Amino acid sequence: MGTRRLAAVARHDRPASEAASSGLGKRARPVHLRSMPRVALASLLGLSGFLLYVVAAVTLGDLVVDRHWTLQALFYAAAGILWVWPAKRLMFWAARKPG
Repeated sequence: MGTRRLAAVARHDRPASEAASSGLGKRARPVHLRSMPRVALASLLGLSGFLLYVVAAVTLGDLVVDRHWTLQALFYAAAGILWVWPAKRLMFWAARKPG
């Protein structure tokens, strides 16, 4: 089967070096590889920041437990949503192309 494939590649009108390198499509751009440390750093910062946020929310939640139910509802709604904006900024920063 290997010789049939080589014969099929040899029949095309392109040079052998081009035929050999086109197996999986275009080559990866080295520019993208430079942004990988940014993604790793954003992952570490995001996980540690989220852990600190959860600790702070639980600690402050202990102060709200014996308050009126509307204050509790407002606190838990805010605590459940406020983490979105820093996470969004961190994700956009990590996905931004360097340069």
